[in-house]
Amino acid sequence: MTTSTPRIAIIGAGPSAFFAADALLKSDKHIAVDMFERLPFPFGLLRYGVAPDHQKIKQIATVFEATMKFPRFRLFANVEVGRDISLNQLRESYDAVLLAYGAGKAAPLNVPGENLSGSFSAMEFVGWYNGHPDYVDLTVDLSHTDAVVVGNGNVALDVCRILASPLERLRTTDISLSAFKVLKNSNIQRIHLVGRRGLEDASFTNAELRELATQIPDCAMSFDKSALPNAQNTALLSERAQRNIEILRSTEPANNINAAKNIVLHTARSVDRITGFDKVTAIVLAVNRLAGEIGKRNALVTQDKESLDCGLVISSIGYRSRRLEGCPFNPQRGVVPNIDGRVTPNQTKDGKATLYVTGWLKRGAIGVIGTNRADATETAAAILADLSEKSNWREGSVEAFIKPNHTVITVNGWARINEKELSLGRVLGRVRRKLSTEQAIKLVEGSSRPLRCAVSKTY
Repeated sequence: MTTSTPRIAIIGAGPSAFFAADALLKSDKHIAVDMFERLPFPFGLLRYGVAPDHQKIKQIATVFEATMKFPRFRLFANVEVGRDISLNQLRESYDAVLLAYGAGKAAPLNVPGENLSGSFSAMEFVGWYNGHPDYVDLTVDLSHTDAVVVGNGNVALDVCRILASPLERLRTTDISLSAFKVLKNSNIQRIHLVGRRGLEDASFTNAELRELATQIPDCAMSFDKSALPNAQNTALLSERAQRNIEILRSTEPANNINAAKNIVLHTARSVDRITGFDKVTAIVLAVNRLAGEIGKRNALVTQDKESLDCGLVISSIGYRSRRLEGCPFNPQRGVVPNIDGRVTPNQTKDGKATLYVTGWLKRGAIGVIGTNRADATETAAAILADLSEKSNWREGSVEAFIKPNHTVITVNGWARINEKELSLGRVLGRVRRKLSTEQAIKLVEGSSRPLRCAVSKTY
C-alpha cells in the first residue's frame, strides 16, 4: 500500500530527535513523524542530564512541546525498539528511520575497585539526582567527608556543584526528592576534582567553570596556581581555554577553614585503583608527566602514586552508545558509522527503509544540547534530499507489531503526565515533581480523558 505522505520513524526522544523532527515537519514535503522512546517520558538528556539548578536550559522543552503539536507528529513513549518492536519492523513500515537514541552507557575507568559500593559513573549519579527511572533507587552514601570526581568536563562540574550546593539552591528545583533527602544529611566537606592533564586542557565551558568557582555560597575552590600556564603559553590556547585560565587566575580561595564545602582541583593525575574491602575507602592516583604542545598535551603515567581517603568516587570520563540489533556500529568510537547522517554501509536492496543517525550516536558524546541543532539539521537535510528522489510512500501498520495490552504514552498521555508533575511541584514549592514509571503509566491508564491513541491515524 502507498500513501501521499512520507513517514519517518525516529528512535529516541531527546534534543537531537526533536531538533530533527522539527526540521522535517517544517519542510515542504508534508512529512509525518512517529517518535519512539523507551521511557514513558520524552526529552531525554534535557530531562535527565541537565542539572536541576539549570532550569533556564530546561526551558527549551517548550520548543519541543511545540513540535509535538504538529498534526503529523505522533509519540510512542514507553515503547522500546529492540524489545517491544524491532528495528526491522520499523524499516518495513516507514520510508526512513532515524536513529537518535543517544549514549546510554558510561565509559568505564577499567581500574581495580571500580565496582566497589560507593563507586559510580556520572551517568548513574546524575540519573540518581535527576530522578531517572534506571537510577532513582541507587543507594548513595554521603556519610564520608571526602568525595572524588574524576573528569574535567561539564558533567564533572555539575556533579561537584550538586555536592557542594547549599540545600536552598536546590529546594525549588526538580531534583529527585529522595536524592534531596540524602543531600540534606550529607557529611561531604571536600570534593576532589581529578583531571589527567592540566587545567588548560580541561573541556569546561566558561559559564560552568565560573559558576562553580564564584557562585556557590559558602564554598571555596583551591588548586595549585603554579600549575597554570604563563601569559605567553596562555596566548597559544583556544579562546575558551584562555577565558578558563582567566577565571581561575581571578579566583581567590575563601578561608578554607570557614567554608562549609571545599572543591580541590588535582591536575596531571590518573586513577590507578580504588581501594576498600566492600566499599570505597580511598582512591590511589598516579602522577602524570605532561608532554607535547600546550593545550594538546599527552598525559604520561609515571610510577609515582598518591592516595586520597574518600567514601565516594564518581567517574565522569565520557559516554558510549549501545548497538541496536540490525544496525551497523563502530564499537571503538561508540557511534553508528555515517556520512552526513546517512548510515554506512546502508543496505537498501532488501526494499527496507534507509537508516539515518543524529546526535551523540552520530558524532560521539561531545558538545552541549545546542550542538545537536546543527547536527540534526544536517541529517534532516540528507533525509529530505533522499526523499525528493522518491514518489511512492509506505503505509505500514506499525501498531500491529506492538502488543495490544502494552501501554503506549502518546502526546496527550504525556500532556497528562506533565500537568500532574507541574501540579505536584506547585504544592511543594518546586518547579516540578517527577513521576516514576509506575505512577506515569497508572495515571495514563486511569485517565478518562481522550488520548491521541497510538493506533489512530492522524495524518
